[in-house]
Amino acid sequence: MNFIEKLAREHDVKIVYESISGEDAFVMGRMIFLNPDLYPPRMNWRFCHELAHILLGHTDENSITREQEIEADTKAGELMLPPKEFNRLVVSHDLIQLKELFPHASWEVVARRIAELTPAVLTIYDNKKLRSRSAPPSLSFPPKPTQPEVSLAMECFEHESNSSHNSDGLEINAYFIDENESVKRVILLTRPNGSDGDY
Repeated sequence: MNFIEKLAREHDVKIVYESISGEDAFVMGRMIFLNPDLYPPRMNWRFCHELAHILLGHTDENSITREQEIEADTKAGELMLPPKEFNRLVVSHDLIQLKELFPHASWEVVARRIAELTPAVLTIYDNKKLRSRSAPPSLSFPPKPTQPEVSLAMECFEHESNSSHNSDGLEINAYFIDENESVKRVILLTRPNGSDGDY
C-alpha cells in the first residue's frame, strides 16, 4: 500500500486516477480525483492538499478563499510530515536524511518545513535561476541572496554536489537535486550564526 492509499484508507476517502477538466486534482464529496501523470511527490502533495480541504470542512469548491487555501497547505504539510515525528528529527537530521525518512514528500516540502522549524532562509534555484526565497516571520533577511549564497549555489550546479559555507555570520547549507526531470535544483538553507536572528 503506497502513501496515498494509506492516507485514503485512514480518512475514508476514495481516489480516482483521472484528470478532470485539465486539473491536477479535484474533490467531489469524499472522492479525490488525481491526474495519473503527475510526478509522484507532486501527486502526493496534491492529494494531501485536497484531503486537507475535506478534513477542514471546506466543502464548497466554488468559494474556497485564500485563507482556506493557506489552511489546506498547512494541513497538507502536517499530513505529509507528521509534526510529532518530524519535529523531533529536524534538530538532528539534515535535508538529505529527512528526505530519506520521508520519501513521499518532495525536497521542497521537506526543506520548507526545516526552514520553519530551525529557522532558516530557504532559497531555491532551478536551472541556475532564482525561483523562490522565503523565511519564517521571526527571521529578518535580505530579499535577494547574498554573494556567498549565490556563489555556493553556482558551485553546486557546476560540480553537481552538495556544499556548505560558514562565514560572515552565516551558515549556508546547499543541496544539489537532480531527479532526472527537466529541472536541476539547488536548495539553500541559510541560518545566521548570531543570536539576534538577523543577517
